Amino acid sequence: MRNTDKKKENMVLMSMRISAEDKEEIEAKARKTGLSTSEYIRRCALGRKLPCYGDTSLLKEYSMQLGKIGSNLNQIAKHLNDGGDFYSIYYELKEAIRELLNLKFKILPALEFACEEAARKEKQLQEERKQRELLARERKLAFNRNSIQQDYCRKELEREDWNRDYVDYLESQFINMNDAANFKEEELTDPIMTRKEFERQQAKELYQKKATSAGILWDDALKELSSVTHKWKWEYMDYLEDVKYRDTVDVTLEEAKEEIMSYEEYGT
Repeated sequence: MRNTDKKKENMVLMSMRISAEDKEEIEAKARKTGLSTSEYIRRCALGRKLPCYGDTSLLKEYSMQLGKIGSNLNQIAKHLNDGGDFYSIYYELKEAIRELLNLKFKILPALEFACEEAARKEKQLQEERKQRELLARERKLAFNRNSIQQDYCRKELEREDWNRDYVDYLESQFINMNDAANFKEEELTDPIMTRKEFERQQAKELYQKKATSAGILWDDALKELSSVTHKWKWEYMDYLEDVKYRDTVDVTLEEAKEEIMSYEEYGT
């Protein structure tokens, strides 16, 4: 039969007073480790290792305890099979059953937390996998966009009439592969303008500035030019109006870059 553990024989009861909130917090922490409250406090006080959240080493420890209990039960069964007296091992049987039940309530939370930890790790792995896939997609989009950018830039520089502003625009469209994750997908898929598209936009923007200048010149002509001394005043103002209100849909880059004539230039 199993000998009674001498350490258990030397155990004494130790009580302490704590607040209800502290008691609840200690019990919650003990449950997370799979230990009883008394064992949790004992290990904390003596500086012994605590099992981590979902620590499988705790399950191994419980497995060893189950093995010991099973060994004791086998000895009890052998004693009874050999015709031994039941009452002589009654207390040992009772103790083995008590230990078995206690271990059951230790194993269940340990298993629960082990499963939760496994689920948490799996979720973390899935999130990391998702981030890697997203980064790979972003880098692929950046690579494809850079390939188009470099092709446009090479072709533009081969032209005798290459557009410096267009080349500057193309250089601004290059994306460093290490920075791809900082861009939104719509930015990575936003098409790079061809020279024709760029010059159309450039012409529109330049002509809008030109139209604003024409409006200012029109106001100045109205206030400062006398129709007596400036016989082309009204015709010049009509010219400025045409410049100001022209539709920019079909305006060319050359037209947008043309300087607005002064009154003197218009009258010659």
